[in-house]
Amino acid sequence: MANQTEQIQVRKAAEAFDLSSEKKLCAEPIGVALSTPRGRFELHWCERVACFLGKSASLMVEYTNIAAMFELPLLKEKKRLLVLQLHTPVPYMRSNLQQIVMALPEDQKQICVAQPVKPLPESLQGSAVDVLSAGFEAVTSQVTAKPSPKTYRNCAGGLSLKSYMKANDGSLFLFRVGMWFTKPVTFVQAQQIEAYELTQTGRAFEINLLLKSGKKVDFSMIDVAEYEGVHKYFKKMQTKGLICAESAATDEEEPEAEGEGAAAEDQEENSESETESEYDPDAPDSSDEDEDGQDESEDEGQDEGEDEQPATKKQKKK
Repeated sequence: MANQTEQIQVRKAAEAFDLSSEKKLCAEPIGVALSTPRGRFELHWCERVACFLGKSASLMVEYTNIAAMFELPLLKEKKRLLVLQLHTPVPYMRSNLQQIVMALPEDQKQICVAQPVKPLPESLQGSAVDVLSAGFEAVTSQVTAKPSPKTYRNCAGGLSLKSYMKANDGSLFLFRVGMWFTKPVTFVQAQQIEAYELTQTGRAFEINLLLKSGKKVDFSMIDVAEYEGVHKYFKKMQTKGLICAESAATDEEEPEAEGEGAAAEDQEENSESETESEYDPDAPDSSDEDEDGQDESEDEGQDEGEDEQPATKKQKKK
């Protein structure tokens, strides 16, 4: 969490920013639609910052302020979200943004970046998500994290859960470094989870989280068929020391649903063969490593893990 001094420094830098005096890394800007903040912008990759130039307001992000990058596939909407998670919130109009979210349709026409210079690749063309991911990876020396079946897979073989956050329905993605919800775009860092509970409510269940800040976050209306897979995710996270949460419930029998056992078994069987790309805040320029010490990446498609002994997880059913 950024302190007040850092926020003041970021705001002063934004106020003093002059796009015309910045050295550009490509000849022409790229048109991109953002969902946070909402609107269409021109993306200018500059030597030290990325500038999202809008009609009424602009947004400036220093590359060193980008903590992590995530790609979230929304299959029904046929688009992908490319998320820039920031160390320090950046000012935009009357708000401060902790993340910038690009909404990229999968059927969008191919992009070719004009005359890119280092650190951008010599040739930068392809789909919008590929070009933008490659460009931001080059200027930040980071890897875009994508959801992977190595970390979580639902009972239908997909990479996300249908869920609600308050009255909003969206997709919930489970990473080794935390959980992403798509509407509103919300990130829960794994190491900030103080306690958690999986609570059955009829044919659905909830994920109830208590954060170390005292804030509570609930994801509800999740199909009970996904219970065992989610339970295994939390258990694995505790075993690896990625979640050091206290027990928030008493041991009781887990709810059963048709087909969930087979899906969970498949997920466990494949857990050693799949890979995943992840972000580690303690080493922001490298990706997480798997159990064998190799870099993890996943084509299907983030915040730290400390070497602590995991607490015992207990489950609750109502």
